[in-house]
Amino acid sequence: MTPLKVIQDKPGGESTRGHTRLETVMRCARRWYYRYVLRIRPARESSDTLEGRLMHLIFAWHYAAIMKRQGRTPPLWYTEEGIHAALAEMAGPRVDELRNARDVYQAYRRFSAGEPWQVVAVEYEIGATIRELWAMDRPGTTPPQDPAIDTLITTRLDLLIESNGGGWVVDNKFTKAHGWTNDTRDRLPRWNDHGQYALDWQSVLALRLARMEFGLDWVKGFVIQRGKRLAPHDFDRNPLTISPAVYHDAVDTCLAAARYEIAQLEVASRKEVPAGSFWACNDYGRPCDYRELCLAQPDARPELIQLQFRREEPK
Repeated sequence: MTPLKVIQDKPGGESTRGHTRLETVMRCARRWYYRYVLRIRPARESSDTLEGRLMHLIFAWHYAAIMKRQGRTPPLWYTEEGIHAALAEMAGPRVDELRNARDVYQAYRRFSAGEPWQVVAVEYEIGATIRELWAMDRPGTTPPQDPAIDTLITTRLDLLIESNGGGWVVDNKFTKAHGWTNDTRDRLPRWNDHGQYALDWQSVLALRLARMEFGLDWVKGFVIQRGKRLAPHDFDRNPLTISPAVYHDAVDTCLAAARYEIAQLEVASRKEVPAGSFWACNDYGRPCDYRELCLAQPDARPELIQLQFRREEPK
């Protein structure tokens, strides 16, 4: 098998064709079309989304600095002073969101003081084809004759650390308005091994790709690092218990999603808009970013896109 290469090595944003993109096309092909084909996003980000992106950026710089202090080569984007310009560019005039993100970070620094982690990688994107994933999981078997089998699947690791001789993928989850109830309590809700992350698409995919990149025996597992955005801040770390059945079936899930995305790309190539899945218009109580486009008459949508959305440049 050809050694995997890093596709992208910079902080912020989602991976090229990772869990979010595949989940989106399966949940709602129209949302996928607006997000990944037209590449449009709301002109004004919600406070929740912007704070999340700011925190990811701050935490990326935090662990890149630790990486350098520990004698490892930090990511190419890292400079000691670069965080200030990066935060200013991302936040713009929205000082409240930036202040909140920094408050969470200061609380986290107290929580994590003296941690023994050795930082191996930060905001690190890797990928493999479904064929390669199949070969690792099912050696000696023949993959299906399917055009989607050679689709490149990616993931971006928030953090990869070494502890007690093994590697762990760490993903940060910070909640404010949704995700966990009663966020104003002093402490996070007690961790439940059979809770929302017991069947977590992102963690299974990231764990598989990390083991291809860094070694099946060395990468021990996946850790969810939770945090509360609202004061009083609280943090904890929890290794996931991943079902062997889910881990095995993830390759078939990738293939099904990639196959469906190919079909929707054919629809888009005919200048058609895919059908919407109107059962997916709300996520955790929040409306979909493209709800107003679906509510508008088709002939009114181009003007609405111009007025309320911005286009992202391809990576």
